[in-house]
Formats: sequence, C-alpha cells, structure tokens
Amino acid sequence: MDRWKHNATGICALQGQPELAQVLGVTQDLVAVAKPGGIPVHVAGQHRKNTVAGILEALQPGLGPLLPVHRLDKPVSGVLLFARSSAAAEAFRVQMQV
Repeated sequence: MDRWKHNATGICALQGQPELAQVLGVTQDLVAVAKPGGIPVHVAGQHRKNTVAGILEALQPGLGPLLPVHRLDKPVSGVLLFARSSAAAEAFRVQMQV
C-alpha cells in the first residue's frame, strides 16, 4: 500500500493528512503556520520539496521569502513562525532569546 500521495506541484504527503501546512495568520513581517508532525521545517538532507517552507512556497508563492524564526523537529506538530524578511527574522530571533 502506497502511503504517499502526490499533487501537481510534485509535493507529496502521507495519506490521510489533509493539511500539509495550514497558514494561521499573515502580517507584514510574519507568517504563522500550523505544522503537522512528520514534515521537516526546511531543506535538509534528503528533504528538498517536502518541507513546510517548500510547501508554502509552492502553494502560496505570494507570501514571499520565508525564513524560519525557530524550528520544530520533524516529528513535532505545532505553530511555526516564519519571518518575511531577514530584518524581521533577526528581530524575532532576538526577542525569542530574551
């Protein structure tokens, strides 16, 4: 039984996983996303397209460049924040370290 499904963008996901990465909110500086477990945040190792960042870039290119403010490990689900510019990313990283 094939556990993967593919869509027109070449992105694949586990069967039975309806939302690959649901956008919860967008501001001028930030995008909040509901990250499901089992998907890495960004490109690493064997993961190229099937990342939260890659999925968002393919399905919602108008969001612009997305830079992770923090990370959630691949098996972990939760709210993930992306900055929409390098200046915003640095500002959010500093705030999160306080």
